[in-house]
Amino acid sequence: MTELTEQDMKDRFEKRFDCGFDFSIGPGWFSLLADLDDELSAIDPDYKVLQVKQKYGWLMFYAYRPVDANVPGVSVNSLAMSGLPDDDPANSPAQRQFRAAIKAAEDAACHICEVCGAPGQMRSSGEWLMTRCPACAEKEHADPLEDETYRNAGSDDEF
Repeated sequence: MTELTEQDMKDRFEKRFDCGFDFSIGPGWFSLLADLDDELSAIDPDYKVLQVKQKYGWLMFYAYRPVDANVPGVSVNSLAMSGLPDDDPANSPAQRQFRAAIKAAEDAACHICEVCGAPGQMRSSGEWLMTRCPACAEKEHADPLEDETYRNAGSDDEF
């Protein structure tokens, strides 16, 4: 498999961003994000991305489907998050499939080294949380975490 570069990701995702390219993750997750883009494009070829980043060691992918953003009373930010009630008019089957694909990629990223793409785990280095393989963790003096219950600490990103 060809290793993806930051330029490859910019070329692939730049058209998806309405407010400028905001892609702050390491190259180890690029392949995962390319696969997610393929999956989301199959659901909605016009989907948009608000932001892609690492937060608390986890991949955070904020995106929405423009078709659902046109539902009266629905904000783009609420679509980027997953907290829509089942009876919300924007909570269509396609929207649920869209959010499920994002959640699956975010969950998978916690087992992939953000630096190199090798199998990894959540680790800490001082106050920083990250997903690293043993080799990359050693370079950053990062220790494995025994408990991943901090997932949503300080965040409203409940899934």
